[in-house]
Amino acid sequence: MNVEAEKIQFALGTLPGITLLSSINDIFAINTSVRKTIKAVSNLEFLLASKLESTLK
Repeated sequence: MNVEAEKIQFALGTLPGITLLSSINDIFAINTSVRKTIKAVSNLEFLLASKLESTLK
C-alpha cells in the first residue's frame, strides 16, 4: 500500500527532492492503477479473513 501512495506522490510531485510535473492523463492512469491494486488487495484480505474464520470453526 505504501508503494501505491508513493506512486501518487511521485505523480503529483510531492515526494521530497522530486520536481516532476505529470500530465492529467498520467495522473488518471496512476489513479486507475492504484484503484485496481487496492481492490485486489481488499479482495485478497476478504478471502483470507473468510478462510481464517472457516478454519477457526
